[in-house]
Amino acid sequence: MIKKVYEEIGKDYGNIINKLRFYYESIKDIVMPSIKNVWNVYVPTSKSTSIKYVAVDGGMFMKSIRTGTVYVVNAEALLYTDNKSTPLSTFSKVGVFQPGNLDKERVDTLMEIGELKVALESAANSDLLLMDGSIKKKAENLEEVIQSNQPLELIEQLDTLTFNSEKDMLIYLLSVKESLLNKLVSSYSNKLLWISKNSKSRDLVKKYISDKIEISDVSVLEAFTSEPGYSLPLLSEVVIGDKIYSVVTTYIRLCKGCKVLRVDIVIDSSKSFNENDIRGILDSLEPSSVEGYPYPLIKVHSDVKVNKEDRKRILSILGFNTLPSAHWWPRQFL
Repeated sequence: MIKKVYEEIGKDYGNIINKLRFYYESIKDIVMPSIKNVWNVYVPTSKSTSIKYVAVDGGMFMKSIRTGTVYVVNAEALLYTDNKSTPLSTFSKVGVFQPGNLDKERVDTLMEIGELKVALESAANSDLLLMDGSIKKKAENLEEVIQSNQPLELIEQLDTLTFNSEKDMLIYLLSVKESLLNKLVSSYSNKLLWISKNSKSRDLVKKYISDKIEISDVSVLEAFTSEPGYSLPLLSEVVIGDKIYSVVTTYIRLCKGCKVLRVDIVIDSSKSFNENDIRGILDSLEPSSVEGYPYPLIKVHSDVKVNKEDRKRILSILGFNTLPSAHWWPRQFL
């Protein structure tokens, strides 16, 4: 079958490339008149050589079989300064969920809890705390969290807790996540940056260019700009439990031709925030940049990623690779 796919690519190559060019040409006349007003060219310059970065990321892996779902989650906070990296805090958990329909939601939330725990344990050691992803994504489903009856501090003993249902367990995990996220944001917003490399948001394009363009902000900026700099900021709010936070979102590029990154900054609504603050962020990130992306986030991602070989080894240790089955039965259904 895969041979047919390659044949189709070869046969339709020209058509596929032309369609990609067409999408660019179809919005060019709409974007070009406005893009110079949206994108500010700025070449970041390092103001310090000894910034203490703490980068946080998490990894996960889950395998569902007939009798349950095995999960692996881990998270790390990594200190990076003077070209040296040191793990400051780690979180890891391996367990089994009963078969259900909320497995991925529970594993995702548990991984995010791990990220928040190690961030809180390490934030005091940083000048900048770099979190992978968007705070808006992290705050999803936390507007009206039903508080769990289980003590939140017992997350480390998750396997010993009893829940009436998988939904009851998810409620508990969301309660823990909300508590930790509120604590992190309220305590360290002055040094906290949420950096996303794969944002699908269209808020910038819709506000400043056209609401008819159905392509992400990142895609438009990468297609129509190449210089380092930053976009006009967007002001919004995120709701976490019973608290509301003001968030400034901007898109940045740290070097010419590099990828565009989305940055979320939680701000004190009583204080002013302007373009000089955004330039200061670029200046602070530039010393650690590798091809336009902060190296501490690259390193911590590498540390926590559960790669293909890790997955094979974990399944082998647990005996899943030796489960008897018909030779024709797809492995994912074991």
